[in-house]
Amino acid sequence: MFLALAALLGMQAAAHAQAEPQPQGTAACPALAELPAGTGDAALAAWMAVHGACQRNPAYLAALGRMLIQAGRYSEASDHLERALMFDPALQEARVDYAVALAGVGDTASAQAMLDALLAETSLPPHLRLALQTQRQALAAPPDAGWQRRMSVAARLGYDSNLGGAPNLGALSVTIGGQPVILPLDESYQARAGIYARADWQLEMRRQRADGSRWDVLASVRARRSPSANGTGTHMAEIQAEYRPPATGLGAAVPYAGAALGLLQAQAGARYVSLGATVGLAQQWHTGPLRQCQGRVGGELQQRQHQTNAVLTGHYLGAAASLACERDNGAQWLASVRAGLDAAQHADRPGGNQHQYSVRLAAYLPLAPWWRSAAASGLLLDAEASHYRDATGYSPLLAQGAVRTLQRQTARLEYQFTLRQAWQWSVGAEWVHQRSSLELFRLQSHGPYIALRTQW
Repeated sequence: MFLALAALLGMQAAAHAQAEPQPQGTAACPALAELPAGTGDAALAAWMAVHGACQRNPAYLAALGRMLIQAGRYSEASDHLERALMFDPALQEARVDYAVALAGVGDTASAQAMLDALLAETSLPPHLRLALQTQRQALAAPPDAGWQRRMSVAARLGYDSNLGGAPNLGALSVTIGGQPVILPLDESYQARAGIYARADWQLEMRRQRADGSRWDVLASVRARRSPSANGTGTHMAEIQAEYRPPATGLGAAVPYAGAALGLLQAQAGARYVSLGATVGLAQQWHTGPLRQCQGRVGGELQQRQHQTNAVLTGHYLGAAASLACERDNGAQWLASVRAGLDAAQHADRPGGNQHQYSVRLAAYLPLAPWWRSAAASGLLLDAEASHYRDATGYSPLLAQGAVRTLQRQTARLEYQFTLRQAWQWSVGAEWVHQRSSLELFRLQSHGPYIALRTQW
């Protein structure tokens, strides 16, 4: 790509060279148009034959340097281009060629500095600016080092006031024959509190290719059990993959595409599978108030399959946007919004189609360790608010067929501290509060926990 850019500038330089006045002492240098074109041995030999007479002519030195680049002789080219710039530092085409030659001999730092200087010039033509930005980003990209992997495992022990996510009810009011009837709920369907244990495993894989493209893969497994409440355990597994092509310019928006597969198995018998795809644009800012921030906007498509109750299966289509930032002091924050429609696959699904909206805010604030043995510590706050609304009445037995709405708020507050860089302890608490137009779907839960995590 550098060679294509050099060729583009070469056409501009050729016209410039024909009208280039000869500096004093170079009268014997022939007109450059009289010298043979091409990069063959004969052409290069003819150009080198007049080197003594033209060694003070910047147009000649720049043109010779470009020919040597096209012949793959970067070291020789850099010498001639450097000399050309000594005589005429304003030659933009020679500066680009010099950056190409420096990159060719492995001096990418100097090549990047040369391109940065060119990009800082306001007189640079727009089409050349875009080409230079592309090359600058390509130079900044690390070489393809294959797949980079990171694995982590975590164990958590906590207390939950509602282990199974059951409604906070002892009895349920239903409408039968137009008359309300109060039915007591069996104890197994009521909220049960107790101690739980949870184990998490996660694998992150990333591959940054030399052309600037990137692959990200995330796989995770989670298991939760409670010895004090049978039937409340769950197993979850998920795998996600995302691809980003090379950026078209420094700071330009980059498209992304991904796919995900999720599985959930509840001890009570429910099984749930989701298959999804995402596509959108990602933007990374390097300057200004959003420096070190990344924004995303895109679409989501999911197939949500309830294997134990096919009537509940649906197709989700929605949009999402997020902004994530990281500061030099280690502080991080995230804001995201989602909106979409979960369309019922079966006409007799209770509630029919469902509109879904959510807003999430998360922040991590580094703190001074309170314990001498702690290497680092910080406070994490993660909160989300969601709203769901069905299109039709949920059931004639509940509130005479009223339409169901749900408002769900979740929050997690966690203090983290790291020991010996590889082990991280966490002490935190979680809250869940769900309101609904139907009392069957109103629930609350809360509880503290302690967790240990390590990664390698």
